[in-house]
Amino acid sequence: MKAEELVEDYMRLAGASIDVPDISPISISIDMPAKRKDKCAVILAPHPDDECITGGIALRLKQELDWQIYVIPITLGSDESRKKERLSELSFACASLGFDCVLPDDMAFSDINPDARINTHSKESISWNSKVLKITEMLSAISPNAVFLPHEHDGHKTHIGTHLLGMDALGNMPHGFSCSVVMTEFWSPIKEANAFFELPQTVVASLVTALSYHKKEVARNPFNSTLPAYFIDCARRIEQTLPEAKADSMVKMGQAVRFGKYLKGRFVPSALKHIITKNQNLTAHFS
Repeated sequence: MKAEELVEDYMRLAGASIDVPDISPISISIDMPAKRKDKCAVILAPHPDDECITGGIALRLKQELDWQIYVIPITLGSDESRKKERLSELSFACASLGFDCVLPDDMAFSDINPDARINTHSKESISWNSKVLKITEMLSAISPNAVFLPHEHDGHKTHIGTHLLGMDALGNMPHGFSCSVVMTEFWSPIKEANAFFELPQTVVASLVTALSYHKKEVARNPFNSTLPAYFIDCARRIEQTLPEAKADSMVKMGQAVRFGKYLKGRFVPSALKHIITKNQNLTAHFS
């Protein structure tokens, strides 16, 4: 193949329209879905669509270890006119992935950003503290084995706000509570990544399909069709983010994360740097 042909194929695929099955949406409300599995994880999604973009490891947990996955959409975006539509799109995306979803408030939260947290005696801070309490209550009800949330420098104010909100909520949990914590990236790479999880092609295809149900979002920017390229680029960056880690084989696609435990009131990052290939059992990493 000539280089020109390769580039032409990439550009054609980057704008491709993705066909999606005709499925029934799940029901999303403030009512907690039933806990059906012994093991479960929570994805704190800054916006609808982040459950797909960063949901690869959670989907592996569901498919390989039969975990139940809860999505908590922290916001429904900043456009008031689009919130109901984005909630509807989210219901189809979660149905596609087999995830449950529960709202923290009737139409999720707003003003999730670092500025809303800074002044401890301001009205914004009082509102922030009430949101922290709500997420704490939800985590207490679910008692997750793992929590997924953006890392603290993820390049978007709502992603950074979601990180702060999630960590504040974990800090409110009972002292004996512990769980795995997976800090994900999208807008900005994690400089202190300590794990890379390879994603099988079937998992990436499922994420692309689910993301395509967010129709209005991918209409303005086809990041559903470019999602595999993003995961390929994550694999490319392993040499920089995890130079000490050794892989059994060359990985093609996956997620770089900051991985650790929330234990005795604080986050303890994993001391070992891991590359977890698609053929490795996740049980050793998620107890």
